[in-house]
Amino acid sequence: MKPETVFAAALAMAEAAPRRAFLVDRLGELSYGETCARLHKVAGLLAGWGLRPGARVLLASREDRSTAVLFLALLGCGMTAVLLDPDTGPERARRLIEVSAPEACLVEQDLIAAWGLGGPLLALAPETRAGFLERLRPGRAAPETYPGRLAGLAPGPLPERLDPDLDAYVMFTSGTTSEPKGVRITRRALFDHMDTLARVYGLGPGSAIFNNLILSHADGINQGPVLAFLNRLPLVRPFPFRIQNLEEMLDALYRHRVSHLIAVPTMLALLERYCPDRREAFRGADFRLVVSCGAPLEADLWRRFEETFGVPVVNLYGLTETVNGGLFAGPGDATRRHGTVGRPVDCEARIVAADGRVCADLEPGEVQMRGTLVMAGYLHAPEATARVLGADGWFRTGDLGLREADGCYRILGRAKELIIRGGFNVHPGEVTEVLLGHPAVLEAVTFGQPDAIWGEQVRSAVVAAPGSGLDEAALLEYAGTRLEGQKVPARIAFLPGLPRGRSGKVALEEVGSLARAALLEAPQGLLEGAPPAGGLVDGILAEAARCFRVSPAALDLASSPLVCPGWDSMAHLEFVAALEARFAIQLRPDDILALGCLGDAVRIVAAAVPAP
Repeated sequence: MKPETVFAAALAMAEAAPRRAFLVDRLGELSYGETCARLHKVAGLLAGWGLRPGARVLLASREDRSTAVLFLALLGCGMTAVLLDPDTGPERARRLIEVSAPEACLVEQDLIAAWGLGGPLLALAPETRAGFLERLRPGRAAPETYPGRLAGLAPGPLPERLDPDLDAYVMFTSGTTSEPKGVRITRRALFDHMDTLARVYGLGPGSAIFNNLILSHADGINQGPVLAFLNRLPLVRPFPFRIQNLEEMLDALYRHRVSHLIAVPTMLALLERYCPDRREAFRGADFRLVVSCGAPLEADLWRRFEETFGVPVVNLYGLTETVNGGLFAGPGDATRRHGTVGRPVDCEARIVAADGRVCADLEPGEVQMRGTLVMAGYLHAPEATARVLGADGWFRTGDLGLREADGCYRILGRAKELIIRGGFNVHPGEVTEVLLGHPAVLEAVTFGQPDAIWGEQVRSAVVAAPGSGLDEAALLEYAGTRLEGQKVPARIAFLPGLPRGRSGKVALEEVGSLARAALLEAPQGLLEGAPPAGGLVDGILAEAARCFRVSPAALDLASSPLVCPGWDSMAHLEFVAALEARFAIQLRPDDILALGCLGDAVRIVAAAVPAP
């Protein structure tokens, strides 16, 4: 199918099956009929604003349903969605908005003032479980917010043909605010790659996708709402991913007859570690395969997961600059080789030496890719684009790898200074930039540290002004108000100075050694014997404040992931590790999954601490 008409054809298929489920989320089921009705309403709104194909529109929402529908509406109208994580700090958000210069904004209400937004604007309000038509009745929904605003709008047409070289979206990669990199993905690149994914994954009429990755990231939005809509399939994302709902997630796979699970390696590690007795979740008649994406999949984890759950795992390799992937290890046995990323599909790949020579098999070098899936370039950044994208179309990934004799590729490491934490890309320069913004920080550096569950953890080392009194908890809280949660360092070491080489560059390996030593010397344990009740509670609150990057005053025993923004799955495991270290205990998997609030932590730790 020609990329000019891909979306129009998908819309026609969706309208022909109005009762079929498109999205299964926390609100219940959103049908293709309701989805198409919303798409036409949003098209009317955009036309009323005078927007034309190619116009950039900012989209930022924590609501899955709003993000999915509005992104598809922009795609159907030929607009360019500028996707921003709603948790982006105000300073960085304003810089990215300045660079992208959107002509209109579709954002949550609290972001309008925080990000200084203006112009044509639609505020997004949380949706309830009431039906779509009921919400549009007078008095049921605020008329100036989405979805209530749709009630007074006439449906608008969606174009039948659109230029395939228009940008479908712009997505900013992690980086410093001085050089933001907005990846431009064209409609041709997006639709061609979605066709590749559908064929490689074997999607068909009976398929159903489970993907609860964040929708402001490429693997969430493209391998979720876009892939599902273009293939008229249901997308299941009933709740955000958290360690506490691992078993509920497995139940959902079976209950909703899911055929494909899209996940990052951290999810697989947690399932293999804490739910090994739930083998039946993947062995129903409907389930086909697991897709691992977003971060390197360690060979032993890959092997253990397949052996434990009896299901094949496809290892997908790609970058934001290549839509989602390009190289696939699996699902066929010829390419599903543990420890590799398989072979390129619908694109080319090669290994290039530092002198520009194409490497022979088994010779390490930089991985480069070429094909329609490669980005058009970085938005308003010709120099940054030229550094990675040659005139011949070859994209320099910055990853080091080699090609084996059978044509499968193996990733050896990264040339770029990039940390991948649980599937999220973290540029160390962005974290360092934020830390240096604190008036008491004289020097700072950020680096990655290997981690068995998350792949890598973010660590920072700082030099504080003498006599400032700055400590780790205060600096973590400061960073937590300016960075998305996954970018906040897990630990910050305070050093008297940063070691440097002859060139003046910070010696990262030496910093890492000094930071580890400093953190080991930090007080963590208690005196032998069971601590008194007050000490137990105070110790748990102190560790929670450090792990969740909040002030201890903001926490009490009722605090839970629902009311503590920093309490995500990464922070949850950090909290568990901190409790085990502080109280010299080992928690059982059942305890870790049942830890739903700080009161639970007190009860669980008290039961685990040996009697005096």
